[in-house]
Amino acid sequence: MLFDTLISESPKQATKNVRICNERLQKLNRQRPGGNALMGDENAYEELVTRHERSVHGTAYKITGNKYSAEDASQDAFVAAWTKLDTLKEREKFGSWICAIAKNCAFRIADHYSCAVSDISFDALEYTLYNKDEDEEYQNILDLAFINEYDQSEKLQYAVEALTEKIRETVKLHYFEELSVAEISQKLSLPVGTVKWRLSEGRKQLRKEYGIMDKEYNENETIVERVMRQVEALKLLAKQNDKTEFQKQYKKVLADVESLKDSKEKSHALADVLQYGAWWIEGEKNEELYERIKAEALAGHNDDVMQSVVSREADKFSEKERVDYMINTQVPFLEKHNFPLSLGYTWFWAGWSYACENEIENALNCFNKVLEVLKPSDVYYANALAAKECEKFRKTHRNIQKKQFGGGATGEVYKLINGRLLFWSQPGYSFGNTCSGKSIFWNAGRNDCVIYDENMFPGDVYVCSDKKSTLEYRENGITVETKAGVFENCSLWVFTGEKYGLTSCETYICPAVGIVKQHSVRYGTESTWELNSYTVRGGSGLIPFEKGNRWEYTPLPTDGLDIAANSYFEVISAENNTFVVTAGHTYQLLGLGHPTTWQGAINSFTQGYYVNDEQTRMKMIDVEEYIRLAEKYAKTKREKVITEVSADAMRRIQRCYPYINPDYTEKGKWNFFSAQSVSKRADGTLCIANSRKVSKYGFNWKGNMWNIGTEGYKVLYGNFLLEIQQAIGHIWSDEWKPGYKKEAISRAQKGAKYILEVLDDETVITPCGTFENCRHVTYRLLGMEKSGTQFQGGKKDIWYAEGVGIVKFRTDYWYDRNLSCFWELKNYRKTGEGFFPIVDGGYRKYAPDSIGDGWNASVEHTYDTDENETIILFNVLGTRNRAEYEADNDCKDSEYE
Repeated sequence: MLFDTLISESPKQATKNVRICNERLQKLNRQRPGGNALMGDENAYEELVTRHERSVHGTAYKITGNKYSAEDASQDAFVAAWTKLDTLKEREKFGSWICAIAKNCAFRIADHYSCAVSDISFDALEYTLYNKDEDEEYQNILDLAFINEYDQSEKLQYAVEALTEKIRETVKLHYFEELSVAEISQKLSLPVGTVKWRLSEGRKQLRKEYGIMDKEYNENETIVERVMRQVEALKLLAKQNDKTEFQKQYKKVLADVESLKDSKEKSHALADVLQYGAWWIEGEKNEELYERIKAEALAGHNDDVMQSVVSREADKFSEKERVDYMINTQVPFLEKHNFPLSLGYTWFWAGWSYACENEIENALNCFNKVLEVLKPSDVYYANALAAKECEKFRKTHRNIQKKQFGGGATGEVYKLINGRLLFWSQPGYSFGNTCSGKSIFWNAGRNDCVIYDENMFPGDVYVCSDKKSTLEYRENGITVETKAGVFENCSLWVFTGEKYGLTSCETYICPAVGIVKQHSVRYGTESTWELNSYTVRGGSGLIPFEKGNRWEYTPLPTDGLDIAANSYFEVISAENNTFVVTAGHTYQLLGLGHPTTWQGAINSFTQGYYVNDEQTRMKMIDVEEYIRLAEKYAKTKREKVITEVSADAMRRIQRCYPYINPDYTEKGKWNFFSAQSVSKRADGTLCIANSRKVSKYGFNWKGNMWNIGTEGYKVLYGNFLLEIQQAIGHIWSDEWKPGYKKEAISRAQKGAKYILEVLDDETVITPCGTFENCRHVTYRLLGMEKSGTQFQGGKKDIWYAEGVGIVKFRTDYWYDRNLSCFWELKNYRKTGEGFFPIVDGGYRKYAPDSIGDGWNASVEHTYDTDENETIILFNVLGTRNRAEYEADNDCKDSEYE
C-alpha cells in the first residue's frame, strides 16, 4: 500500500487527531463512490498521522496562536492530504508536504477567527516562534498572528452580543461582571448545573465562530481566586526581559486587588503587587510605598515580600551595625511573627557578612541556622548548603590573594511551565577571582528566563520580548564528547543577543542526562564548560530533575593560565514542576601556561605576576616575557591601548621590586592599573563603572601605607575620580551650575551622606596652562568613620575647565581636617565639548602640586572608544626614592612587599 512506503518506524499510540481524522475520512468515504478503496490501510494511516501529528500541529499553532484552532487546522490538513495523496510525486517529502497543507489551512482559519480573552492568563506570555528558513512574507503573517489579545475587546463584545439571549446574559455576568457560578445561580435563580452548561455552550459557540475564549476557566472560582490568579500571572510577566506588558497590566491588577474586601488574602496579594511595582515601575519607589509594603506583608503574612522588607531595612546600616541589627533586632521580630523564609534569609546574609570579614566559624554557624529553620524546597536552604562548602574552601585558601583564587555559592530555582523550563531565581554570592561561564543554567536562561521549550522544533527561534535576543533550537541528533563520556542524540540551544554582558551561549542537552556542554561569550571572554561527572537517579524530560541528581562541570583549558575550576549543581527538591538546586563553584590559579593569543598573554602577566611561598606570603615573579607576547599579539586598537598602559604599569612595579631588580632606585608603594567604563545618562550625569570587559585585567602592588607622614599620604588621593563617583554617584552633572545645592545619601559607605554646592566660576592656574571660567564644585562627605575609608571623608573641591575636564582637585586630610592636599593637571591631549569631554584618544596626567620626603605620585587617564563603550585606563604611580625609603623605619615593607 501507498502508506507502507511512507512509514518506516514502529507505530506509536494513536492520538485524538488519529481518531478524529479517521471518523472524518470514514464519513467522506461513505459519501463517495469507491470510498473504501480510497481509505486504504487504516493501520498504516494511523501510524502516518501519529508520526507527523506534532510537527503539523506545531506549524498550525504558529499561525493560529491557539491550540483549538491549531487542532482544527491539523485535522483539515490530514483529510486534505488524504484526498490529494495521489498528487504527491516524491513520497519521502510527505512531512514537508503535509506541513505546507497545514499552513494553508491555518491561514484560512486565522483569517476567519481572532483570539481574545477578558482576563490575564499564563498564555499572555506567548512568544513569537519562527523558522529561520521561512520567507519574509511568512514572517510578517506570523507577526500578525501573534497580536496582543488584550486589544480585541471590541470584537469580543460583538461576538458575545451575537449569542442567544440566555447564554449571552450568563457569559456577561461571569466574564465581564466577574460573578462566580454560585453568584450567577443565586442572581438568576437557576441551578448551578444550568449556569455551567450555559457558560460551556457560550465558550463553545465563541470558539467555533470566532476563535474566542479558548482559555481554560474554572467556573467555580470566586472573585478573590480569580484576582489571585491574575497576581500570579503578573509575576510571570515580570520574568520577561521587556517589562512593557508587565507595566501595562500592573495598574489593572493593582486596582483589582484593591477592590477586594479587606482580608488576609487581599493584604498578601497587595504586598506582592506593590513590591513588584517598586522593582519594575519607574517612579513607584518612595518611603511611603515601602512602609505600605511592610504593613501589607505583615497583615497578609507574605513571607516572600517580607524578605525584601528586612533586606532594605538592614541595608541602611554600615557593615558591623548591619550584622548586629540583623541578629539582635530582625531575627527576634521574624521569630515572633513566624516568618520562616525571611528568618532563613536573614541568617544567611548575616553569615555572608561574617564571611566577608573572614570570621568563617561565625559564618558557618549562621548557615547552620538557615538549615534549621528552612526546608529543602526553600531556595535559601540550597544557598546555605552551597555556602558551607564555599566557606570551607575559602578557609583552606584564606591566605592566598583573591586574584588567584575564589568561589561562590547560589541557590537556584527552575520552573517547568507549559513545557518551558524557566530560570526562576538565583540568590547567592561570590568572592575573589572566578572563572567566566561558570553559571551554566544562568547562561542558558537569558532569553526571557527560558532555558528550553519542549514545544519548539529544530530551526524554531524564540524572539525575546524585548526583541534584543533570541533562543534558537538549532538542531538535534548531535554527538558530544566530554570528560564524563560520549553523549548521543543531543540538542543544541543557542542564545544570541546581549544580556548582562552575555552575547552568545551554545548549550548542548542530552535527554535524560541534562546539559553536557556549554560555550559562552560574556564581556568578550569566551569559555567552554563540559560535564565532568554526573549522577542521575531519576526524572524525565530533556533535563531530568529529581532529588539527588547532580552535575559537575569543569572548563576547558584557558590560554596562558593553569587553573583548577569546578561548578556543581545538585537537586535537593523537585515538587510540582519546581526544582530547587544547590550550586557552587571554586577557582584557583595554579601557574602560568604558554600563551598563543593576546588574551592568553595579557591574562598571564596581569594575573600571574606573583606566587605564594610556603608561608603563603606573596612573592613577585618576572613576567617580562608575557608582556612582550602581549605586545606581539595585540592587533586591535583596544588591545594595543590596553597593552601599552598595563605594560607600563607592570614594568614599573617590577622595576621597583628588590627581588627582581636588586639595583632599584625607587621602591614601589602604591601602584595600580585599572579600567572604568564611562557613559552619559539621560539625566545629564556622567558616570564611571567597572568595565567588565577590561577591568578583569586590573592589578596592583602596594606596600605599607601607614605612618608615612603628611607627604606620603598625598599618594593616596590619586584616585580622586573614583572617589567622586563613589561619593556622589557620578563624576559630572549638567545640573552643576553656580548656585546649585544638593544633600543626599552617598554610595561610598552605608550611613554616609554628601552635601554638594556649586560656587561661582573661577580662573585656575596649573603647570600646563591657565583655564578661565572653571566650574567650582565642592562637597562634604559625612559618615565615613569605617576603618580603611576615612581618607575619603571630609571636604573636597573640584575645578572643571570647559573642553578639558578636571584641572584641579583638593581634599582634607583624613586625620587632620585643617590640612589639605591638591592634585592638579600636569599634561593633557585632545579636548572636546562640555566640562567633562569624553574624547577617543584623550589623555590626562595629574600629580600633587608639591610632594617631598622622596615620594613620587601621579595618575594618568587614557581614553579609548570602540564600538561598544568608552573606557578610561588608570595608571596610578606611587613610589619612594630608595634612600629615603631605607632610612625611614616607620614605613618599611615586609620582606616581599
